[in-house]
Amino acid sequence: MEQNIRDLNTFFEETDGQHVLYSGTFDPFHFGHAKVAELGRRIPSCTGNPLIIVPHSFNGKKNIQTPLSTRVRWIKESIQEFLTNFFEQIVIVEDPKLDTNLEAFSTLINRFSSRIHRVFGHDNDPEVLSECGAIPVKVIQRIEDISSTLIRESIRCGSVDSIRFFVAQKVLDEILKDGHYRD
Repeated sequence: MEQNIRDLNTFFEETDGQHVLYSGTFDPFHFGHAKVAELGRRIPSCTGNPLIIVPHSFNGKKNIQTPLSTRVRWIKESIQEFLTNFFEQIVIVEDPKLDTNLEAFSTLINRFSSRIHRVFGHDNDPEVLSECGAIPVKVIQRIEDISSTLIRESIRCGSVDSIRFFVAQKVLDEILKDGHYRD
């Protein structure tokens, strides 16, 4: 089912059932994110429907350096490498209306709250978790001590060997070739 969703509102209007929604900046998407997605897929009431990954840029505490289209491509490449068995059961939202607009994202989540289960990695901001209200939330503990921040810092410092197995090979090759996170 691998596909991009251009309009998440329309997607929810045209589909039925419960969905797991996993949102974050994913700059870059890494093995820890893949494990959260894999475990999120196992929420019983949502089996049979794709897990929805929503990359966004509205986290005011982070300086998002990578365009949405690049992060979406990196998420696909990472899922293909890390989650081969789940690739067809994951959809990625590439909706520019939601990328930078927290209010639009929150409105959509509230509108379809009876059909959404949110998953987060354990490093998520408690303030964000408290905003989920009545939406079921599952916080998944990290399997490895890895974060996008650590990856960016390691690349910036030239310590690529320390993060090599946490980033999909194609993604890491592109990051290094194009000089992402160097400044």
